[in-house]
Amino acid sequence: FKQSIKMDSSTTHKRWIEEAIHNRHMTEFDYNSFREINTILTTPIVDVKKAYQIGFDRNVILKYLRDDQYKIENEYYRNFTREELAKNHP
Repeated sequence: FKQSIKMDSSTTHKRWIEEAIHNRHMTEFDYNSFREINTILTTPIVDVKKAYQIGFDRNVILKYLRDDQYKIENEYYRNFTREELAKNHP
């Protein structure tokens, strides 16, 4: 179900977060210091930072971010293969 993908650059990290925010109608997220801005996380921020350090899949970060109306998490899960990621984020 989940596709694990190692993150290897801050640019990729930013795109990853920006897309998650866009897809879930999130407010701005400070992905440089791993602090939330006008956004409530559903898990301690240290866990989000750890996910960046060890590599994570799309489902992980979407699980940690929530939209303003507490929609069901599974509704937002999207699996991407490495090929799809390469196509979307060359």
